Amino acid sequence: MSTFTIPWKGTGTRRAPDRVAALEARVADLNRRLASADTLIRAVMVEKSDTYLDLRNAEQARDCAQADAAAKGVQNRELKQRIRDLEEQRGQAPAAPLVTAQRFDTGQVLRAGKRPVPSWARGDSSSETTQSIDLGQLRQEVQS
Repeated sequence: MSTFTIPWKGTGTRRAPDRVAALEARVADLNRRLASADTLIRAVMVEKSDTYLDLRNAEQARDCAQADAAAKGVQNRELKQRIRDLEEQRGQAPAAPLVTAQRFDTGQVLRAGKRPVPSWARGDSSSETTQSIDLGQLRQEVQS
């Protein structure tokens, strides 16, 4: 009698334990990717909330700047109107009858480089308390 043997164990490509190990490795890889994606999504959500906060702050700053610009525009128009009114009044002002030097008494004018003479040195002989000394007499006393 002849025996016929069937090869039960093949090349191993269809073995269940090998397939299970490959699927477990795939699941572990997918779990790592899922954790990384969750971290990335959280970071993106935080950046989004920060962006919206910055947007609100920028809009508030823009609104304040627009309000300031409007207020400055009103103030600018008021000042221009005041300038026009003053120029109109200046055009209607009467002309000065005399030149400035004749209209105002400026008092004594000091020249640069000169000093006013003090009152004690003006030569009023009644207020002198010193005697005049002859220079010849002074030379004789110094030499002796």
